[in-house]
Amino acid sequence: MRELRLLLVFIFFQQAVAPAQRTYSMGGIVRDKATQYPLIGAYVSVPGSVPVIGTTSDARGYFRLMEIPLGRISIQVSYVGYHDAVLNDIIISSGIEAFLEVEMEEKVITTEEVIVREKIRKDQPLHKMAMISARSFSIEETYKYAGSFGDPARMAANFAGVLAPSLQRNDIIIRGNSPMGLLWRLDGIDIPNPNHFGTLGTTAGPVTILNNNVLTNSDFFTGAFPAEYGNALAGAFDLRMRTGNIFKRGYWGQIGWNGFEIGTEGYLKKNTRSSYLLAYRYSMLDLLGQIGLLDYKPRYQDLTFKVDIPTDKAGRFSLFGLWGKSYIDIFDSEKKQADWTYSNAGENITSGAEMGVVALSHHYFFNPHTSLRTVLSWQMSGNIGKTDTFSVDAPGLFTKNGENSTEDKWALSMTFRKKLNVKHTVDAGITGDLFFIDYNDSTFREDTYVSSTDIRDQLSVWSSYIQWHYRPTDKVGIYSGLRFQYLALNGSHTLEPRGGIKWQFKQNQSVSIGFGFHSQLQPKVIYFYRTELGDGRTIFTNHDLGFSRSIHGIAGYDKLVWKNSRIKSELYFQWLYDIPVRKSGFGQFSMLNAGDNFFLPLVDSLVNEGDGYNTGIELTLEKFFSRNYYWLVTLSVFDSKYRGADRVWRNTAFNGNVVLNILAGYEYPLTEKHILTLNAKIVIAGGKRYVPIDIEKSMEAGDEVYDWSRAYTKKYSNFLRFDCRLGYRANYKRFSQEIAFDIQNITSHKNILLQKFDPATGELKDVFQIGFFPMLTWKIEF
Repeated sequence: MRELRLLLVFIFFQQAVAPAQRTYSMGGIVRDKATQYPLIGAYVSVPGSVPVIGTTSDARGYFRLMEIPLGRISIQVSYVGYHDAVLNDIIISSGIEAFLEVEMEEKVITTEEVIVREKIRKDQPLHKMAMISARSFSIEETYKYAGSFGDPARMAANFAGVLAPSLQRNDIIIRGNSPMGLLWRLDGIDIPNPNHFGTLGTTAGPVTILNNNVLTNSDFFTGAFPAEYGNALAGAFDLRMRTGNIFKRGYWGQIGWNGFEIGTEGYLKKNTRSSYLLAYRYSMLDLLGQIGLLDYKPRYQDLTFKVDIPTDKAGRFSLFGLWGKSYIDIFDSEKKQADWTYSNAGENITSGAEMGVVALSHHYFFNPHTSLRTVLSWQMSGNIGKTDTFSVDAPGLFTKNGENSTEDKWALSMTFRKKLNVKHTVDAGITGDLFFIDYNDSTFREDTYVSSTDIRDQLSVWSSYIQWHYRPTDKVGIYSGLRFQYLALNGSHTLEPRGGIKWQFKQNQSVSIGFGFHSQLQPKVIYFYRTELGDGRTIFTNHDLGFSRSIHGIAGYDKLVWKNSRIKSELYFQWLYDIPVRKSGFGQFSMLNAGDNFFLPLVDSLVNEGDGYNTGIELTLEKFFSRNYYWLVTLSVFDSKYRGADRVWRNTAFNGNVVLNILAGYEYPLTEKHILTLNAKIVIAGGKRYVPIDIEKSMEAGDEVYDWSRAYTKKYSNFLRFDCRLGYRANYKRFSQEIAFDIQNITSHKNILLQKFDPATGELKDVFQIGFFPMLTWKIEF
């Protein structure tokens, strides 16, 4: 508790040096929601301000408000022929100047008698064609939700239908699907796993590479998502990087879970509307390991940047990128024997990962209703790893396995958007991906080293879509879309229709239905897994695998109970088919369970003959932030089943059956410039399912042997976690700072991560997730 005492002393000391009253400024841009075209002459004001604080957007849609007091304010934006937009709880600080991106929706029917002020609800998706199972989230939520640590994935685990099964990693299970069914997108392009220590083909890791200081409000989808999102069965993150402030340069520094961070933003040249954004981080956990507070020293670093250059006639150019590299050594040889992996043997594990994205985009408007966006990107991801073993009887190191694999991708995408009129909008897009793969691995097996891949090759994937949004009235939205995907490696292809309807039958109530056919490629390394023929030759028995496919059907109801509170419920059914399974000798296997471990299951001789389903009901009770507090309760009850080649129905690895999240937070203003915050969260979920270890056969083999006849019939004890976050925010004359104390798993509840078999004793050993874990975060902006 020493860190907590220091925090309280710091808070009281800071109040004693409170600055004099000052006013500040903020800026932003106003756009049409359907076309993203800037709106000229929109009136932007602070409601209730005396004297009135207001301005109009310029010829490029930009605005700047001056002489604004510190604290939370509301912004109202008005434009002829459009619904007024009201944005609440905008934080004005003495640090980095706030910069908003406001999207306004055109009225279907314009009347002079009725004025509708559309309050922009934080739960509603930014994507205009998302009818159901979608919500937006603010970057503030990644800060304030206890246990989120600034990570979008950990934050999204608080939403209905989503479960984070482990404290060690940020995997998220969406409606019983594998975490590998998640799509990551950044500024309109698909990106590889954006997490440190991530494995090729997976979607998660212990620490995020994504930096919430450079993101803006984004969307999260859990089913039946629009046709522009593909190659995913479960859900999608559509993340948006913000542009740098064009009016004022700013700087920040931060120390916390995600590392030591420095960042800057601002204009490239005054009065040109061009801007830059840059942030770099280095591992905080490495330092904790160096000073002896951790047994291991994870080293990771990441870089994020964006340069935005709008022009008068040639369109808008943007160059953006994301890079992360991580490395760790976990050596039993540096520990006491009692702390080895096994009682009389240990392992030295080396693991590393790297990913990167660099993209150049061009957005050109032919007229205010027609545009074309083109993006060229280069992406890479890779893994290195090695496991050495030793024992009391054989203390020398022996290499058990190793890997050095990379994937590079060049991608070109074009998106055409046309707003036919106020009721009809059409989008169409095409993307070509060219992958260059280099897979190398070796494992010691039967007195020799064998390789499962060891190949350099390339493959291409093509996709296209078209989607249409129809608004017959302001209360009704109708969506339809069609997506096509093609894998040149073997000619596999899919055609995926999607659709949805949302009807706001009362001012505060709406119902929605949606459906979608969705498909996903297998992790690319699976296609190149080799099968030995026994005569020294190998063949690729997975080369002809097609797409895994699913059909989503969802119905939902949403009601604003009070001005800032709502209740929402969704009922869903998802049928999965053409899932890779293995017919010969491993009938219980299904790729639907891939992602329940740190590594991919490398299995040969797979065929697209498996199936499964997910069904459930979700309930959300939410009070948006107002009067200094918020709360959120989500309950998900679901069932997740699969069939392998043996045609027996079984639980999937992710069938925990129930998830309950309870969150709440309160802000207490000590003074106008000094604010205390308290956020807490409780998670209760069904235990993780697993494949039991056959102790007798494991003793004979001297290694773990699993009893697949009882696959996923058992569960670990229920998952329980209680997190809290105590924070303090202060504003000074020319800078602001925030300090927060996070405690993850306050009760130190022993949630089981996995079980390991000790061949020397014949015993099973429970390996637990992270227990009581405190973390101090400090941030300064100026």
